[in-house]
Amino acid sequence: MKYQIIIINQSGKFGDVCLFQRDQVMHESSWESLAWITQMLTPEAKRVLSWDISYALYWSNLNTLTPREKCIPSEMVLTNAGDQIKLSIQNSVPIFSDQDGKGEMSKLMISIAEDVPNGTVSTGVAMSGKPCFIQSATPGSMQNIILNPTYFLAFGNIEESTVLEEEIIANAIPIYFPPNVFTMYATLHPDNSWTLAINEPNLVSAS
Repeated sequence: MKYQIIIINQSGKFGDVCLFQRDQVMHESSWESLAWITQMLTPEAKRVLSWDISYALYWSNLNTLTPREKCIPSEMVLTNAGDQIKLSIQNSVPIFSDQDGKGEMSKLMISIAEDVPNGTVSTGVAMSGKPCFIQSATPGSMQNIILNPTYFLAFGNIEESTVLEEEIIANAIPIYFPPNVFTMYATLHPDNSWTLAINEPNLVSAS
């Protein structure tokens, strides 16, 4: 099933709209949010952010998770709910192996082998083919994430797949889809506030 958010820019400003996710138990985990889906906005523009609920796990050579650092996955493996996988080193290169579906059905899990050098690799979760979460791959650790995403919408100068700044996260608004609703409308106003609706608003102009 495909979801979409239709963005209507009534702010009169240029910038980037960003959709990102947050871990439901972020306070108990080390997952960092990435700028998951972004598009450039021009004044009076209408843009569509769309995705499906398909997951993947990835690893990246990004080793410093500082704001605005860009994540480029080096390997991405498609997964289903309950999958667990191991990241280890083979011929001096990180590689995923031993994927199975024996984990909890509400989670995905990555097991980091002891031979993965500390501070060299990051691992993460992708949805609809784009990375949305990332954390450092600590040797001997077990990483898991609950598959119950919370979506957030932000506006600013934001590049896709980068580690988000705290200010962007703090000023974002949550997006909740009611049951059996797969399209939402989000209107950006001149004061950078948002109006959310399940029906298209009647505006003077949006192109």
